[in-house]
Amino acid sequence: MPIERIFLGWDRPLVIAVTEHLCAGRTSLPLDLADTAVVVPTQQAGRRLREALAIRAATLGTGLWSPRVSPPPGLLALPARPPLATALELEATWLDLLRRVRLDDLPALFPVAPAVQDTAWALPLARALRRLRSTLAEAGLLIRDVAEGAGAEVVETDRWADLAQLETRFLRDLARAGRADPVSAQLAAARDPQPAEGIRRILVAGVADLAPLYQQALTRLAASVEVQILIAAPPERAADFDAWGCPRVEVWNREPLELESPQRIHVDRR
Repeated sequence: MPIERIFLGWDRPLVIAVTEHLCAGRTSLPLDLADTAVVVPTQQAGRRLREALAIRAATLGTGLWSPRVSPPPGLLALPARPPLATALELEATWLDLLRRVRLDDLPALFPVAPAVQDTAWALPLARALRRLRSTLAEAGLLIRDVAEGAGAEVVETDRWADLAQLETRFLRDLARAGRADPVSAQLAAARDPQPAEGIRRILVAGVADLAPLYQQALTRLAASVEVQILIAAPPERAADFDAWGCPRVEVWNREPLELESPQRIHVDRR
């Protein structure tokens, strides 16, 4: 079924607009929203929404079967076996690999070898590699995908090829330790996402920068459940947002900034 965009306006707090949308048409008491999953930008946004729903139920003098509320990663059901490596385990695996890898085998990545291939040298690099893989995961990519030219035009192909070689060794070491790679697990879950038991609709509420990984998952989920994108803008601004509710940069860069009291702005010219 098609993914639907719904514009809630911007004349009231978004949490109130989303609460009203969730409760619309729910006439039976207690309020039963257990068939709904809501994707929110942050954990704090989720807490605010649950609080607003509880207040709405109290106002009606009834109880509430709460929806499933989470940031975008909650869309993906990750496997329990083998256990996913923790952030500490990921860094430790990278650290061990970097301290023993032959840097001569990776000349594009390490044109100048460090004086000592020790922990002080390897630890910042291990953390940078973990962050790099997490960032690429949001685009639905492994390092090897970039090295093979997936997505946009790739520059410094030799360096990406060396990074991909490192990633292959890293994944092998992680598997030998009996741990699953969280990034690979996320990508696999996005390719074949499964709605949580009992979920019949998914609302994406005010997520203005939904990563491609989750767009892919929602596109596939829409084949079996209702998916709605809730946007904090009036319907007449529909052309200013893409299919996922993300603001179109080329439009908003031209939008004039109207300030009620510009005289209160102090420009620090130091």
